[in-house]
Amino acid sequence: MKKKSEKQQDQAKELQIDKEEIQALSARVAERRLEEQDWQRLHRYLVLLLKLTNVMEYGRVRMRRLTRILFGKRTEKDSSGEDKKGKDNDTSPPGSPTAEGKPDSKGSPASGHRDETDAATPDESQAKGHGRHPASAYQNAHETVCPVCDNKVGDPCPACGRGRLRQQNEEIILRVKGSAPVTVEKYRIEKLRCDTCGLILKGKLPEQAGEEKYQDSAKVSVVMMKYGSGLPFYRLEKQQAYQQIPLPAGTMWGLVEDVANAVFPVYRELERMAAQAKLLFIDDTWGLVLDDKKKQHTTGVVAQVDHHWVTLYLTGTEAAGRKVLDLLQQRGANLPRPLQMSDALACNYPDPVLIVVLLCWVHARRQFFDIKEFYPQECAVVLEAIGRLYGREKKIRDLQLDDAARLVYHQQHSQPVLEQMKKWLQDQQDQRLIEPNSALGKAVQYLNRHWDGLMGFCRYPGAPLDNNIVERILKDAILLRKNAYFFKTSHGANVGSLLMSLIKTATQAGANPFSYFEALLGHRHELRQNVGLWLPWNYPAVLRT
Repeated sequence: MKKKSEKQQDQAKELQIDKEEIQALSARVAERRLEEQDWQRLHRYLVLLLKLTNVMEYGRVRMRRLTRILFGKRTEKDSSGEDKKGKDNDTSPPGSPTAEGKPDSKGSPASGHRDETDAATPDESQAKGHGRHPASAYQNAHETVCPVCDNKVGDPCPACGRGRLRQQNEEIILRVKGSAPVTVEKYRIEKLRCDTCGLILKGKLPEQAGEEKYQDSAKVSVVMMKYGSGLPFYRLEKQQAYQQIPLPAGTMWGLVEDVANAVFPVYRELERMAAQAKLLFIDDTWGLVLDDKKKQHTTGVVAQVDHHWVTLYLTGTEAAGRKVLDLLQQRGANLPRPLQMSDALACNYPDPVLIVVLLCWVHARRQFFDIKEFYPQECAVVLEAIGRLYGREKKIRDLQLDDAARLVYHQQHSQPVLEQMKKWLQDQQDQRLIEPNSALGKAVQYLNRHWDGLMGFCRYPGAPLDNNIVERILKDAILLRKNAYFFKTSHGANVGSLLMSLIKTATQAGANPFSYFEALLGHRHELRQNVGLWLPWNYPAVLRT
């Protein structure tokens, strides 16, 4: 018998519409030359029509869900050109951290239309690797040296007796074992008592046992499972129980809170640094706090500070723009206004006097991409122009231009193309070829209304094209929300934002977040004396001294 999930998948496939199939079927019906299988197709589409009629008449369904059922999951890939190779919404400013936290060296054009200067480089066509991890990737593996016990370098060969043994490269063998996320070591301390004087003698704990019941590594394991991988406390508690090492959810929260208290000074320093940044990316997602009985905003802020990237998660009832204004109160009075990249929601820039407003080209492109099937000619002009823009951005990365040279390059090559596209749209409106209240008309209005913010990359050195970097870091908050559903209190939400901020910032800096938290917990008193030394990009040097 089929499982329930398999039956649901079969039902979903039965509901989906194949446009090419319908067009071919319609042509055969018009020509009165139906094939044998066409009767099954006609029956399936008639049943589908009946189901849709019932749903629209009696049911309640969101249009997004209905569209996904009928046409499958939608992506923003074009069927031509480079979009076959990469996502158009996976672009970042030059040198920014990718989803894995490393600088992204490739650009992603927003459309398949390119010109001669946007040709693909040879390395793009190379095949991907096999995907296996080398032995060097297992940096925290426990190592055991297996020596050649009876021989050493320089000894005569035991086989021939004539040659001498020389050193060769070691052979590395991996053995992967499993254990609970949090493990326990049990020590049995023997005790003896004198039956006359009552003297009690007992054994001593080994030095590696430490003084605390819950060691730093256990605390960090819980933090990483919860806020790094989105695993709720109750699931982690269940996993521990399966392996007969009980760890209640309440105990885990106590461990997490202790870690947050220890690393809080580092978070405050990251906030101070972000306030001085020359470039900010911001966006929101929602989260539920039970005690407040309402949704709150989890704001993602990615700041470029010198050559480092700082990621902050801010939780509260206010939207992203207001939180950033509060953050900028720590900004130096002599510093210029920061560049702020976001989408076009007005709540993201409540006071444009304090910031330079930059708006996202991916959001603008989506206005036209969503309606391109209904207005193919008009949308093709816009998508082609934006595609060329991203082609120029990739060319800039290949040439490794600095911010000043990048600005000049875009002014010479990208700005004329975009201005020409805008003028063409305006001519279409002036000739009344575009209905103002139509979907296309509203998309054109969006482009005109936000043109200054979209063209910021042609006025300010280092201004990015889109907001994708912060969209990616918000996926961690969304993952946590999908798995845990809610925070119980605002305090719990703030603790989660603090720990996720340090995990993401450490990852972007190329540091191991697990080892980083262990270092902070092991030096919690020292870090309060000089927090700057314990930032993710500085702490390895401190540990070596």
